[in-house]
Amino acid sequence: MRFWHTKPTPTYTMASIYLTDSQGSGYEYELPQDGSILTLGSAEDCSIPLAESEGVAPLHCSISLTADGYVLADAGSGAGTYANGEAVETVLLVPEAAYGIGNYVLQYADAPAPAESTPAEADYVAAEEAYMGETAVDLGTAIPEEIPAPAPQEEAPAEPAPAPVKKKKKKAARGTLHRSSMADEIEIQKHFKGENPIVTIFNRIYVIAILAAALLAGMSLRYWLLTGEFLPSALMDK
Repeated sequence: MRFWHTKPTPTYTMASIYLTDSQGSGYEYELPQDGSILTLGSAEDCSIPLAESEGVAPLHCSISLTADGYVLADAGSGAGTYANGEAVETVLLVPEAAYGIGNYVLQYADAPAPAESTPAEADYVAAEEAYMGETAVDLGTAIPEEIPAPAPQEEAPAEPAPAPVKKKKKKAARGTLHRSSMADEIEIQKHFKGENPIVTIFNRIYVIAILAAALLAGMSLRYWLLTGEFLPSALMDK
């Protein structure tokens, strides 16, 4: 049984009915195919019990399967069973009609037809089955019971490795190395002797300036210790 508020697409794989009450709520029931009779009414022992309301009898109607299809039959309800607004005793259920049971509306839905495969799909399935059958036979006969081990391959004799070649180191002549070292030493001595006069003058001025600054700092410190004043400020005041 399924419950819905608006009529849905059929979900069962067999024939079914939809019952909708006056509030718009509904139920879906699958119809039996074993010849059993489906009863509808307000009695609790009915196959499909309906809510007690005006126009619904305890045993109102029944649905049974016949050679022509499913038949809805009134069970002497007194209020009557209706098909498209007309009272009926028995009626064959068809999808296009609406049937009235008190304040319920019953609708019928045929079982959905099975999907038919196209000729191309059928040919493909047949070819696949044939291929799988042939493959299984071929696999069963093609695989031997024991797989022979591969024959051992003879290894080619290894070629002897070439003997390492010793490289002779070149020795520089003693006289050439001595002369080169002497020339480098002379260049270094010339650099440190300060043969460039401009560099020498700047170096001396730099040293004199440092000494003067140190002397001035010492005098300022001594003057401050004796008088409590800074020497540059006292000289500027005078």
